[in-house]
Amino acid sequence: MKKGKIYIFNYIGAYGTSPQDIADVITAYKAEGIEEFIVYIHSPGGSIFDGLAIYNLLKEENVEIRIIGYAASMASVIALAGETVRMSQVAHLMIHNPRGEAYGDSEEMKRTGKLLDQLADTMVGIYHRKTKIPKPDILKMMDETTWLTADQALEQGFIDEIIDPVDNDEATNLYEGLADYTNLVATIKQENEIMDKKKLIAMLGLKAEATDTEIEAAIVKMKADATAKPKTDPPVVPDPKLEVKDGDSPEMVALKERLQKLEGRVNTQTSEAATAKAAALVEKHKKIIPPASMETAQKLALADPEGFEAFVKNLPSLSGAGDDPTKVDPESGEDELEAYFRAQDKKTK
Repeated sequence: MKKGKIYIFNYIGAYGTSPQDIADVITAYKAEGIEEFIVYIHSPGGSIFDGLAIYNLLKEENVEIRIIGYAASMASVIALAGETVRMSQVAHLMIHNPRGEAYGDSEEMKRTGKLLDQLADTMVGIYHRKTKIPKPDILKMMDETTWLTADQALEQGFIDEIIDPVDNDEATNLYEGLADYTNLVATIKQENEIMDKKKLIAMLGLKAEATDTEIEAAIVKMKADATAKPKTDPPVVPDPKLEVKDGDSPEMVALKERLQKLEGRVNTQTSEAATAKAAALVEKHKKIIPPASMETAQKLALADPEGFEAFVKNLPSLSGAGDDPTKVDPESGEDELEAYFRAQDKKTK
């Protein structure tokens, strides 16, 4: 039966081999009907948490581990996830205490120390289950940063078998397998990028075939809109029913203040919608509205949008021969549009 090959040849973590990388590769192999895996390890270790996640992922599968260079630090933990652990005669395995950094006061240092002790206990448990070495002895090995040859690792139970250094044919197969694996990882990442791009296009409301230039333009516009219209709480609109009174309990005061804010939001949203509708009406009829009357038209459309729509249809009659549509009545101070609407208003009463 064909076995899928997985290679852990660098740092354990986001900048090297991550749990997501391993999960993606296993998923891709299983899609091809491959259920058994050989994991080649040559790694200095890395993130403890990412390493534990990889350990758990591999532990759930039918996995053979092959240490071909060295498995140090967290990589030595991952190496023990296999049902069978094999190690090259010339490879090495290293175990030591977990390390970390902290910045802050003495309490922060204590918390970090406690976490490192917990992680050490976790690692000791994994080593103990494989080797059956008493936990105090494993802790002593970790304290001393212990390097093991293949013979020593076999003798102490960290591995199950020593394999000879690969011959030329096996080396060729190893390199070809690594090339296939590298291509597989690249394909997975490319597919993930394509999926991410599709999600971004959908989020931006663009067509599926949108170009990179169109996507960038949409993102720039979205950022500009967000900057131009900062979200702020609308002003509180006073309401006699919601005024805080002497004797109100703290709970009642809090409730009234919350209701005032909610009412303010509703009023603001309603006002913004009405202003937008008035502006749209004026824009629609701007060709027949005298230029000097634009501001008045906006006010009238805001006050009575339905009446404005009906009256404005008669505005061309204001521009008869010899008439000046921008003329202002010296007595009333009204421009013709104001006078027109005032007259129309009188007729309807």
